[in-house]
Amino acid sequence: MISVSLLSSYEYCARKLFLEKVLKLIVVPREAVVKGSIRHEVQERITKVDEGFVKSITKETSYKEVLENYKKLHSNVLQQSIIKNKNKLTELKIPLSDFFKESWNRLLMETKDRAFNLHNFIKQNKVYGEELWKELSPKIKTEYYLQSHQLMLKGMIDRLEIFENKLVREVVPYELKTGSAPKEGVWPGHKL
Repeated sequence: MISVSLLSSYEYCARKLFLEKVLKLIVVPREAVVKGSIRHEVQERITKVDEGFVKSITKETSYKEVLENYKKLHSNVLQQSIIKNKNKLTELKIPLSDFFKESWNRLLMETKDRAFNLHNFIKQNKVYGEELWKELSPKIKTEYYLQSHQLMLKGMIDRLEIFENKLVREVVPYELKTGSAPKEGVWPGHKL
């Protein structure tokens, strides 16, 4: 099996891939790679704590409380991930507070979206606690491993949104990118 990320690395620079994977030369991590890996870690940890949070919601929980609790939860997850990766960030001379502010601005949009979607689902379905978690749609999964024996490829999907109702199940994959985008289209490695 070949990792999809290896194909992307080959597209970017075959020589670099050879130096890293064949000659086993150690590559100093780039700032974008370190920041991206921390952001992926944050997404994964948020998804893991989401079930407990959703199950704690009662009929009396207001939208404002949902939003504020999501903000606290997501802010704590981000802070914990930054502390865990403090050495990598310090090595690249990235101030921890600056990275928090930059990351929080991006994460806050998702936090608000999650709160809004959850609140709307509650209003439409009038369910709370365990029942809310069971019926909630979409469910979000992150870092989802996938492989194809036919294609001989394996890789991780950054995020899946799974929409389920009694008649149909729809799965929407997302590839999360944190770096800059080209002026037109997508980077060749991302498209691959």
